[in-house]
Amino acid sequence: MLLLGPDDSRILALGRGAAISPIRDQIAFLTSSNAQTIDADTSNKRRITGVPFYILSIPPFAREETGWSKVVWSPQGDRFWFSTVLDEEFNSNYYLVDHGGGKRRRVLKNTSIDISAWR
Repeated sequence: MLLLGPDDSRILALGRGAAISPIRDQIAFLTSSNAQTIDADTSNKRRITGVPFYILSIPPFAREETGWSKVVWSPQGDRFWFSTVLDEEFNSNYYLVDHGGGKRRRVLKNTSIDISAWR
């Protein structure tokens, strides 16, 4: 993620699948091991929850990956979805995360469905 401005362009955080919250005060993104948020003013970066089954000693084909994952916020900005890729056919698990408490719950398992918006 990059913050671009007329006088300041810098890396905010290393991650993927970033999405801005509906009230535009936070950005959620994924790393290989965590779902994180950072305030839009670049303060208060924090880990919200871990990515399931992320253990370095497990071969990549046997663990969930976030390389093609994305975040989708709820309309109220209190929860978000993120996905993990399971195999070379891009089957995914989808997790619903409570932004405030960090509770993560798998809702869809081994699916080819893609969640792109939440109304």
